[in-house]
Amino acid sequence: MKTCKFIFIMVLVALTYACKHPLGVVGNGDVLSATGTRNCYLEDSQAGRKNCSENLISSDRDYVETYYAVPRSGWKFDHWETYCTDGSTGDECAFTIGGDVVKDFAGETMPPLVAVFTPLASRDVTVSWTAPSQRENGTSLSPSELSGYEIHYTAVSTGKSNVVNVNGGQVQSYKVNSLAADLYQFTVVAVDTNNLKSKSPASTQVDLR
Repeated sequence: MKTCKFIFIMVLVALTYACKHPLGVVGNGDVLSATGTRNCYLEDSQAGRKNCSENLISSDRDYVETYYAVPRSGWKFDHWETYCTDGSTGDECAFTIGGDVVKDFAGETMPPLVAVFTPLASRDVTVSWTAPSQRENGTSLSPSELSGYEIHYTAVSTGKSNVVNVNGGQVQSYKVNSLAADLYQFTVVAVDTNNLKSKSPASTQVDLR
């Protein structure tokens, strides 16, 4: 009589447990991680993406991570909320939590780590220039032939540009108000009564960082 032998293969599945450790941003900045695998960018935080709103922590290894608060242009890091609140670690906040502890809190959500950023104080800049006395072809140019000036200024970090129109050929200075901290490129363009503009305008940089 033939017999059949059935071989049962037992597959052992190692269960992995996880909990959530949300990351948050207040103001304009990013929360970056030392490993590079747990970054929470401003846009991700605003969109509620899971790398920020969940930031899953697995029990199969210890949770060892250092986070860095990195401000965007015109902003500064102010403080951490929930953890590292005494200010002694500056813009860093480190965690070392054993996998067994993570397993004990599986399915739960830890209080979020929140980086708070505040705007840098804005400043005013007075731009001064000397009225041109000649056109670019060498002919004379009187103040009465000037209708005014255009002041172009660009924030180097963002490339954002602005233009201010200044009326009057006699005017030789203008105050630009409430500029955020940045490196700015200023250019002054002379405009005559026929709306002809100087092709070689005066230019300078102002560092407000």
